Amino acid sequence: MRLREAAAIVFAAAMAFGASSAATAEEASERLLSDLMANPAFSRLVPANRSPARLAVVGDMDIKNWRYERLSASVPKVPRALDTYTVQNCDSQSSLVAKGTLSGARTQTASLTTSRGWEVGAAVKFEIGFPLVGKTEWTFTGTYNESRATTDAQSQTIGAEHGYDSAALPRTEHDLQLVVLEESVEGLPYNFDLVISGPVRVYHDLTSLWLPKSRLSDAFIGSDEPTDAGRRDLPVCRAWHRGTYHPGKVVSGFCNITWGGEEIRKSQYQVLFNSSGLKISDKVYSGGDTDKDNGLIAGEESSRACNAGRADYQDCLEENPQQGKLYVCFAKHMVLLSDKGWHPGKLVRRDCMIGYGGGEWQKGEYKILTYDGDPEQSFVINLEDYLTLEQRTFQIEGKFSGSYAGKAKLIRGDSRPVDAQSCDAVAALNASSDSGNADTSPKSGQIVYQSASTAASRQRQPSGESSAAMESRPAVAGVVIAETVIEDGISKQRPIIRELRLESPRMFGDDVVAVQKALIERGYRLQLDGFYGDATERAVRRFQQANGIAADGVVGGNTGYWLGLAPGTAPLPHNLPRASPTTDTGA
Repeated sequence: MRLREAAAIVFAAAMAFGASSAATAEEASERLLSDLMANPAFSRLVPANRSPARLAVVGDMDIKNWRYERLSASVPKVPRALDTYTVQNCDSQSSLVAKGTLSGARTQTASLTTSRGWEVGAAVKFEIGFPLVGKTEWTFTGTYNESRATTDAQSQTIGAEHGYDSAALPRTEHDLQLVVLEESVEGLPYNFDLVISGPVRVYHDLTSLWLPKSRLSDAFIGSDEPTDAGRRDLPVCRAWHRGTYHPGKVVSGFCNITWGGEEIRKSQYQVLFNSSGLKISDKVYSGGDTDKDNGLIAGEESSRACNAGRADYQDCLEENPQQGKLYVCFAKHMVLLSDKGWHPGKLVRRDCMIGYGGGEWQKGEYKILTYDGDPEQSFVINLEDYLTLEQRTFQIEGKFSGSYAGKAKLIRGDSRPVDAQSCDAVAALNASSDSGNADTSPKSGQIVYQSASTAASRQRQPSGESSAAMESRPAVAGVVIAETVIEDGISKQRPIIRELRLESPRMFGDDVVAVQKALIERGYRLQLDGFYGDATERAVRRFQQANGIAADGVVGGNTGYWLGLAPGTAPLPHNLPRASPTTDTGA
């Protein structure tokens, strides 16, 4: 399976080499980065004073060699009831065709657990076809941690609905039940290879703006000054003195800073990295003003601005945030009306202090050095250009558990006789409230009701079992009369019929009703009674003639297809009740 979309699969880059390097050497992110840095061609791409921090795949990831362990030959289908109705006909003379809709919802779930710390999270989406369970959308991040396993669960609520026209003989009743067939597996081990390829964005962070003096060639040139030989550059530096770093200038291999009225030469120092984000202000400041947001701070003398021994020390720092912070500044120096250029120094309270000729000079007007560069930058490479296939391959291991329901079945239970007590109870209930489910008002003695909502149903309910529990039980014994295929939460209905023909006694049942209904919808005048009689047989022949089908009056797979009763129809078991009506209905 390929991840074709631009993906942000982030590999954490905790490049904390050292004492813990042995424990983290096999982490995926560090392995990729270390392998990349070991390639001279790649290391030359990383800018000076920057360190690779993380990777983001913007190309493809291949899931290869997916393997399941201990996979059984089949996964059992467990029926789960969504909705149950009971159809009851208390009339002693006429059959009844009840109409209604059964519907329900069920949540299918799945979980993916990675055992070697590969986090399953919200980054890149792809579909995995789990065995006999279905397709589930998963996400992976490349964050790797040897000490932690992570589980990610996915769930989806599916809905099923099916209309019915259910036929009941006189003085009989039967149940209708909408059932989903769930397939499930628990704790199924798996492993696969994750191969990273294509473009990869390499993010790199600025390690520090201050470099060792050995990197003087990479230093920021703050200004220059005239000499007898012409002019010389004045790189910006900083040196440690009296508890903090003081900014200054590099002169003749030393960092010259100022303190206590003197210019002090330091042999140990750092130089300012020549970053593109550095800029000397065009504005000339005075009176201690500076760019407090972007001004570059080289050190801080907190005790100078606010006495650390005072009770209000912290309040003092909050009230004077710029005080004590040693910003890098530049001030012009004149000697006997001769311009000696702009010299780097430190902003102390209201003035820029620079060194010259061994002394500390206090300047009331100055410029400020600012930094507004992005500490994080990136560039894109093709991973295959720098790493071998083995270096780009990672094995993922874990366990899968989940359930999937892609079909629902409408089941008709076996017919059973009704007794007078039951009919009387239901008739009384319907007389007091309109609880019938028929599309038209029921005739005397013809009752359709939902089993969990009537006194009669409660009488048949097992002692101590709630109605909800009864309805959640698997379907009662019966025959499947229709299928509902669930795709993306949408029910698609498909009737199932047996081969229907004119026989004595007459064939009777819901499949006959489905054929009659289909013929009525096409303009044929029939009584919807569930009996495959003479009138129904004649209508079938006329339909067959009109559609170029052999006019034998038999509804088989071909005729059923043209009636819209599902392609590839399957015959029903011949255990639906078959009986002759007491009077010929002409059907």
